[in-house]
Amino acid sequence: MSNVVKLSLKTKKIKAFVPDKDEIKTFSDDNSRVKEVKEDLHKKELESEYLKGYENGRIETTKLLEEKHSEEILTKTKEFYSILSSFENQFKIFENRYHKIVIEVAKKISEKIIVRELNEETSIEKILEQNLKKIIGANDITIKLNPKDLAVIENDNQNIIKSAGFTKVRFEQSDNIEIGGCLIESEIGTIDARIKSQINEIVKALENNLIENEIE
Repeated sequence: MSNVVKLSLKTKKIKAFVPDKDEIKTFSDDNSRVKEVKEDLHKKELESEYLKGYENGRIETTKLLEEKHSEEILTKTKEFYSILSSFENQFKIFENRYHKIVIEVAKKISEKIIVRELNEETSIEKILEQNLKKIIGANDITIKLNPKDLAVIENDNQNIIKSAGFTKVRFEQSDNIEIGGCLIESEIGTIDARIKSQINEIVKALENNLIENEIE
């Protein structure tokens, strides 16, 4: 027996695929593609950062403008109220001056009117008669007059006392009493009919009227 082993092999056809030249990708091409991707990503990152920075800048700028605008409004408001306050203070000063002028004018007018009436119409006798009626019922009466008025009624003072219904009346002269005025003292009260007192009453009434008008 022979020691030789015979192998029966069938031949098979082997096909090899060879790509075209354009389809062959080299290592250099892959590097270029990676580079392009990186550049594209970097570009997108830059654009994102730019947009983010732009938006942050816009928000910050808007905030600063709003704060500045608010500060300007606050400043203008303070200036406006300061001007109003100044006008109000000036108005009060003018108003006070106006009141003083009105009162002084009224006082002068009252003085002239009272003096004119005394010179033209009213006598000291009539003044005494009008004011003695205010203390009817008094027993102890002292009438103070200007020396000139006292001289006028010196001869007729008893008739004045009787006509008023009093029995005990004393007359005294006083340089502090203006002509046409009198001061009547009694145990039930005092009648101040001095010219100065009458004018003060008129001025006081005018002041009260001005105050009431301010409140309204």
